[in-house]
Amino acid sequence: MTAKRDRVPLVEAVAELRWGSAGAMPAQILPGQSFTFGHDSSSSEDFFMNFGAECAGLGMPRAERIVPQGFPVMPGQVVYRFRSTDKGLHNLLQVGSGVFSANALPPYRSWVEFKDFISRGVDALLASRPIGEKDSEFLHVNLRYINGFGPEYRDGYTPHEFLGKLGFSVSKPNALSELLAGAKEEVDNVSIVSKIDGKSSFQVNASEGIKDNVPAQFVELSAVVSNVPPDRDVLLAVFQEAHDLIERVYLDMVAGLD
Repeated sequence: MTAKRDRVPLVEAVAELRWGSAGAMPAQILPGQSFTFGHDSSSSEDFFMNFGAECAGLGMPRAERIVPQGFPVMPGQVVYRFRSTDKGLHNLLQVGSGVFSANALPPYRSWVEFKDFISRGVDALLASRPIGEKDSEFLHVNLRYINGFGPEYRDGYTPHEFLGKLGFSVSKPNALSELLAGAKEEVDNVSIVSKIDGKSSFQVNASEGIKDNVPAQFVELSAVVSNVPPDRDVLLAVFQEAHDLIERVYLDMVAGLD
């Protein structure tokens, strides 16, 4: 990912920060779970407007409101999206209730360029946070790369076989293996969460999906660090370490495709 990724099947790279109640939201909401929703407060709107002003100073004045004015906003939900007026630039910045993200979309050129974009987005966020939150740490710092392997990578392989080419192995109980023995096509979805230490974790999600109107194998690699102070240099160092770990896993994963 340090090298140029012209031929890499990147769908999106996301650098995300979460704080406040957004940091406590689960990755998935289970049936029966309930949460308290609130309308946008004036302080939140001030925050969004201040962040928008910072984005305008970065040459990204095109604002798109995702949640209509007056509607309830879920913790961690994106409310505004900001883009450049240059239609050739596809990266975007997003902000919402306790959440910020810098998103890189194809064509992705290099980590160096994306890291610089993240840095400018973090500066905008830190400059616009409400006074009461300026010293609050970020509960989660998350970097993830989402790749979609289309037919140019998978031709000749079933979805199950292609996961094997990527290095994933899924074992099953004998009764389930017997049940699937007559299946025309076996598809495995893989989800792995590994705790690295008390503050860090690494997650892999692999599943079937559609990319450019054709079936593709999606693989998301994500590194998460908890409880990080609101310091630009510290945050960028965390993102750098996360990138290096993701790159190492990715290069090992695709080595069998050569």
